[in-house]
Amino acid sequence: MNICFFTNQHVSKLRGGIERATHELANILKQNGHHIFLLSVHNPLEKDHIQENQYILPEKVQINSSKNQEFLSLFARNNKIDIIINQSEVIDILRLIKKSIPSTPVVSVIHTDPAAAIKSVQDNWDYWKLQYGPTKFLLLSPLFFLRKLYQIHTRKKYTKAKQLYYYSQSSAVVLLSDKFFESFKKLSGITDTSKLVAISNPDTVSTQQNVATEKENIVLFVGRLVFQKRLDRLFKIWNRIKDKKDWKLIIVGDGPDRNLYEDLCKKWNVGNIEFVGHCDPAPYYKRAKVLCMTSSYEGTPCVIQEALQHNVIPVSYNSFESITDTIENNYNGFLIEPFNLKKYSNTLEALISDAEYQELICRNIHKMEHNKLAESRRISEQWDTLFRNIIKNTD
Repeated sequence: MNICFFTNQHVSKLRGGIERATHELANILKQNGHHIFLLSVHNPLEKDHIQENQYILPEKVQINSSKNQEFLSLFARNNKIDIIINQSEVIDILRLIKKSIPSTPVVSVIHTDPAAAIKSVQDNWDYWKLQYGPTKFLLLSPLFFLRKLYQIHTRKKYTKAKQLYYYSQSSAVVLLSDKFFESFKKLSGITDTSKLVAISNPDTVSTQQNVATEKENIVLFVGRLVFQKRLDRLFKIWNRIKDKKDWKLIIVGDGPDRNLYEDLCKKWNVGNIEFVGHCDPAPYYKRAKVLCMTSSYEGTPCVIQEALQHNVIPVSYNSFESITDTIENNYNGFLIEPFNLKKYSNTLEALISDAEYQELICRNIHKMEHNKLAESRRISEQWDTLFRNIIKNTD
């Protein structure tokens, strides 16, 4: 089959999240005999890895423009595209697909918690406190309270409309875990769930990367520096740990809230910490012993899979449904009650202060570590089954 992945950002193995997962999945399907095309709205970054059959829309601002419609229609016809995999949650991308090639089947993939837009509003309260400071926040708190109520109302309304549109306009909607089904059903209001499918993201770590190296006393965070990741929680947790003189917290990633987080570190006198910016995280996984996540919500974060592949012990809040697909609490990692700072800091302190405890968890990780070939085969088979069902129902 001729399969086209449609993304907002340019696909590259050097990026994170959707772009990196798309790169891995595209290679898995290619190895299974499919002809793969990659189409994105935006241009590659300077250091992005470029694959063959990778294309970019001519118009970036008005995605659903007549120029893009003409381009996509011609592109799909010339390359005889059988199925489009919509890897973006930018609604205008799906509108463009339906307008340009209405008869081509579309699979829409939701890469995060279906309730993410609503859950993010809960964080606004804390974000405003940090952004405006305690005095100004207190003075403006009635306004913030009304603003929050309004945002919750509008986002619930928007989320329902968007999910209904995705469900009605797609041949299938793929969620990253079957544990997200109930949330999607509840928010969208659908009763017929026949088009919902659960397929996880593939591992994004190559077998060449997973090489045993000497570990260092490093606690690692990997991700975009946005408020959803709630690094302010991690800084508070780190400050609570008293005996950490031989340990360092390394922050790998960049994003719009980097300045906010660096200012917080100075303000709160957070020690033994280093921001290294956007870079390949693999060398840090090889050196680190522990990975910390303090997010309010996620989809199925690649960083957890990557950490386990490198024998890095993950510690995360149990704040999103799919986390239990990857971490078995107190066995191959740790799940903390949301958002208990004391319990998190106590767990982390006990872990980094006990080398034998670390070795025990690492042995468990090794036992549970996915066989990459078998996992890739399973994911490939799930997609092939989905493709066959879609084509059969289209004929």
